[in-house]
Amino acid sequence: MDAVLIFVGGNDLSLANSDAQHDMIREHIVRIHAYVRTNAPAGIPIIVATVPDIGATPAEKLSDPAQAALARQRVATLNANIAALASLPDTHIARIDAITDRIFDQQPFHLNGTLFAFLPDPENPPLHLFCKDGFHAGTATQALIANEILKAINTIAETPIPLFTNREILADILGQNPDQPYLDWAGNAGAMTANPDNDALPNLIEFLLGTDPRQPDPGFLFLPDGTVSYIPSATALRFADLDILQSTTLEDDWIPVPAQNIQALPDGSVNVIPTAPKLFYQFRATPKP
Repeated sequence: MDAVLIFVGGNDLSLANSDAQHDMIREHIVRIHAYVRTNAPAGIPIIVATVPDIGATPAEKLSDPAQAALARQRVATLNANIAALASLPDTHIARIDAITDRIFDQQPFHLNGTLFAFLPDPENPPLHLFCKDGFHAGTATQALIANEILKAINTIAETPIPLFTNREILADILGQNPDQPYLDWAGNAGAMTANPDNDALPNLIEFLLGTDPRQPDPGFLFLPDGTVSYIPSATALRFADLDILQSTTLEDDWIPVPAQNIQALPDGSVNVIPTAPKLFYQFRATPKP
């Protein structure tokens, strides 16, 4: 479909900018928007991108925590004002700042458990967030930015354009093995579906529970009141999802345990509260897409 993308402002951004200078960036975007609306075909959708926060880059990262927090808040205010342009007719917002927010907040940064380095490298290896200058987005970061643009396009497209999955970014774009976190853990224990210790827990579930694939382990801890408890590995859960199913017959009536009956505790353990006098449970593990 036809649409116009306005993706500007990053080169004008400085963490030392005054609020008035930030307002000027928004006003420039407003002027460009008005020019497009006047000169483009009537009704054409306009996608306005927010500004990536350069404070998330190694080259511009502020060392003083208080100054860094203040600068981030001011850029967030600028982007909130840019996002308000969605109130204009046929205007949609691509939240590019969602990526720099993620770089700020997800420590360490990863895609499905594959870790990415923050600091630049002169050789530009694939598993780095930024290019060797420490400022421009690396390939994986560019793919995530493209996804934010596609999300905006898909709000108006008759046929949505598929986003890049994490596995596609790792395998097809970066040439990496998206299963490497599991392989690093498994060693010679075998495939995800293998069960070398014959304890009814396939390797992938052992990985997610942090148990030894060569030593039998029950997986669940059954408490006297009927509650079932288990301790997942927070690191392994970056790679795959671990769901709990319940059944009253051990046949074909397996259903997910209702969310309100699953309690995540501060120590990382999970309790499953029974919903019937007699229940059977099983784990289901699914690698993230």
